[in-house]
Amino acid sequence: MSALNRSGKLHRFDIHEEVFERWEKQSLVTEIKDYDLQTGTYNHEFRFAPEISEQLNWYMYNGEF
Repeated sequence: MSALNRSGKLHRFDIHEEVFERWEKQSLVTEIKDYDLQTGTYNHEFRFAPEISEQLNWYMYNGEF
């Protein structure tokens, strides 16, 4: 986020591979890749469907990056 000079918060999740793959098969995860022309930065992120937000809390990483 700091490289992009934008507000917001970055979250890290430690999700088991099997769980992530199951969510992908159920179309609950969307992968987004784009290029920011202003900063010259490639962005790669995953967005999760609202219906799994409670489950995501179980996998939230509370340590430092």
